[in-house]
Amino acid sequence: MDERSERIARILDPIVTVAALAVIPVIVVQESDLGAGWKTLADVVDWLSWSAFVAEVAIMLAVVPDRARWLRHHMLEVAIVVLTPPFVAIFQSARLLRLLRLVWLLRLYPVAHRLFTAAGVKSAALLVALIAVAGGAAFAELERGQTTANGIYGRSRR
Repeated sequence: MDERSERIARILDPIVTVAALAVIPVIVVQESDLGAGWKTLADVVDWLSWSAFVAEVAIMLAVVPDRARWLRHHMLEVAIVVLTPPFVAIFQSARLLRLLRLVWLLRLYPVAHRLFTAAGVKSAALLVALIAVAGGAAFAELERGQTTANGIYGRSRR
């Protein structure tokens, strides 16, 4: 990247960091029973968060001198835009990918550099998928146990 595009990337970093951090309360509110008003607010924040990632990719593709090279070196950003849109319900678990953008906060450049190669992104995607399936199974089991404990399904008919 040239000096101009690096400067723009530095400007966008805090915006995208806030967007990534916003995923945590969004998921908590959307998975709770706080009411329709809170769910609507969480949906709006989810859209804003995803929009920040879309804007980052669009802006960077507009300012970098070599778009193909930028795409090759920023596969995580592209994956976040493609795999985490709020309007596709099947990808709701993939929103956690947005949190991977926070790795730069840890200042672990050598580790992050290896992680965000094609093989690293593939491994991270597989890990996220496994966690989503395992978490969903655990959540379903907890819900079934709670329902049985409340007597809805566990009550015998007399």
